[in-house]
Amino acid sequence: MKTMKLVLAISISIAAVVTAANAQERLRKNERWCLESRESRGGSPLLCRFVSYNQCMQSKTTIGDRCMQNPAWR
Repeated sequence: MKTMKLVLAISISIAAVVTAANAQERLRKNERWCLESRESRGGSPLLCRFVSYNQCMQSKTTIGDRCMQNPAWR
């Protein structure tokens, strides 16, 4: 019985963490500004987690990085 309670508690904890992570990611996709980061491997991921253009610009790390409006912003 103790083992079942432990397994249930762990399962609930994992589900809560996954749900929170998914909710946070959805919020970030809905931010207005994205940083397009030029990585050394040739990729350019969009990090859409900025409320303002200035916040995005302050997050640039290389000359090739640029800020743009989120194409999925609603």
